[in-house]
Amino acid sequence: MIRVSELRDILLNKSDNIDLFTLEQIVDQYPYFEMARLIYLKRLKQVDNEIFINKLRASAAYFSNRKFAYFFVNGIGGKSASAEIYDTAVISTDYFALKNSNVSSDSLRELARRLKKSRIERLRQQSEEAITEADDDEIRVKKLILDKRYVEALRILKKINLNNSIKNTYFALQIKYLETILDSTK
Repeated sequence: MIRVSELRDILLNKSDNIDLFTLEQIVDQYPYFEMARLIYLKRLKQVDNEIFINKLRASAAYFSNRKFAYFFVNGIGGKSASAEIYDTAVISTDYFALKNSNVSSDSLRELARRLKKSRIERLRQQSEEAITEADDDEIRVKKLILDKRYVEALRILKKINLNNSIKNTYFALQIKYLETILDSTK
């Protein structure tokens, strides 16, 4: 069986001393071991291109980051494509490997806090835009009613009523009022 240090050396492009058969056994035994699959595909591409294409198609679903897989298998970027993009301990996506990696829990908490803050800010901006748009439509409806253009005002009110659940009863009363006016003018 292959050791972790040998896989790390292969990942860092320091070693080429693993045979294809051993890699194939590892991939068959541990199908979700992404780095072993990547190393296997890289070696397979060097040996037999036709089998490589078939195995690549079958393996595409197992990769969490296909862009990284492409760069790694094709050897683009040298060491930066393999070692500097991902920390080798984090690649396994194992809890214990994450605990032993260079990634601190404080940095993960900070990232989560920033993501939550930006999500809240985006929701706040969307709600403000919706409120100002509804206010503009209400002002336009009032002007249309003053101009006695009830059909257009009714159409806009129905659209506002669908989009604004907060003032639903208010708009329902306005719609009923305009429908009553339209019925009486016919």
